Amino acid sequence: MKIVRLLVVIAAIAFFVLWIQAYSAKKDVEQALQAQYTQRISDTSEKMVHLRDAVDQSRMFEDPIARQKPLEDVWRLSSELKNDIGMLPIHTEFRNQWMNYLGRLGNSAQLTAQSKIPAEKWDQVAAGVVVNMKSFEQDWNKASSIQLSQPTSIKQTKKILDEPIAKTNFNGLYTQVKKYSESDFPLTTSEEDVQKKIELKHLKEKKWTQGQVEEKFKQLFPELAKAKLTTSKSKKDAPYPFFEVSFKLGDASGYADFTEKGGNLLSFINNRPIGQAAMSQKELREKGKKYLQQLGIQDVQNTQELENNLVWHFAYARVVGDKQVKVYDDSVQLKLAKDNGQLLGVNTMEYIQKEKISEQEILPIDTKTFFTPDVIVQSHDYAYTENDYLVQRLVHDFVVTQTTKKTSETFRVLVDTETFEVLKVQPLT
Repeated sequence: MKIVRLLVVIAAIAFFVLWIQAYSAKKDVEQALQAQYTQRISDTSEKMVHLRDAVDQSRMFEDPIARQKPLEDVWRLSSELKNDIGMLPIHTEFRNQWMNYLGRLGNSAQLTAQSKIPAEKWDQVAAGVVVNMKSFEQDWNKASSIQLSQPTSIKQTKKILDEPIAKTNFNGLYTQVKKYSESDFPLTTSEEDVQKKIELKHLKEKKWTQGQVEEKFKQLFPELAKAKLTTSKSKKDAPYPFFEVSFKLGDASGYADFTEKGGNLLSFINNRPIGQAAMSQKELREKGKKYLQQLGIQDVQNTQELENNLVWHFAYARVVGDKQVKVYDDSVQLKLAKDNGQLLGVNTMEYIQKEKISEQEILPIDTKTFFTPDVIVQSHDYAYTENDYLVQRLVHDFVVTQTTKKTSETFRVLVDTETFEVLKVQPLT
């Protein structure tokens, strides 16, 4: 009996020791988090002051060369601040709003440095930014001080991230930044169009029911017609209303998203074990064409093919007009398994969003004087792509090879047909 008691006492002591060690380890983690967050908030506050100073200094010079350095500082500091903010335990809505403001500030500075935004326009924006940031800094210091005075733990951090913005210390700051974004960087017509596309506001079809969406799922993916389906609707704060149809059939599981308006397929993922490759690239390319027909997509052309050891990825772009000009930003992507060619992934979001296209003058380009002698033009076509102002522009679509003594690389070069501005250079090898 004494031995049993002794064993119980020893076990109790061991448990107590382990509990003390676990508690101590937990406290160490919390203290480390507190120190880390304190340092990050301090760094953020300091960079905010430097950013405001850089914005202010950029207004001092008429000379574009003298203005270059402070504009570069604005772009660099806003990028660093965005990175710092992304690592802080602050409410998601506020963080996203603030990062959006900093991104727009940095982009405006960069475009001004490149003479793509008039200096006068930047000066007007910068004047408002300096005033707003001074006010914002004071409120930020108050809110962050309150945040640091509270105990830091994984549980507390999750609570901060999940609770409604109105109940947090950052509600006032969220409202401020949102107001500053609207006043300092009002959306251009092109940006408003982009926002409407993101929110799929151009869709005018009738709303679909859950039953209609599930029926369409079975029509589009007949091999999954007998799968167990679970359908849910998007949350109220989603950018647009949609249905998510989850499925399970044997080893395969995944989901498909459909818009509520019109029941348009946005994305599809099928996760299953993939066997040894048995089909060639050519066979899978033909499979891809058949899947596009099955999905009801006919106005596209193949633009890119990439592979890994298990699958092939095929990208397509919508074509418009009599000349079948590609619109690169209206894209569809398919993922096909190498073992049997089964469709494992679809992304039609950009295709559904559909870009606005307008007529544009086409000026001939002399490739011999435009490119260096070591560049050989492999092909020339026309396409549409987006410029820095989010406007779709008609471009000369060149595929070129640049050969040196050591390397040979292939690029896609997109050149505006009217201004000859190089809008994109994409490595293909």
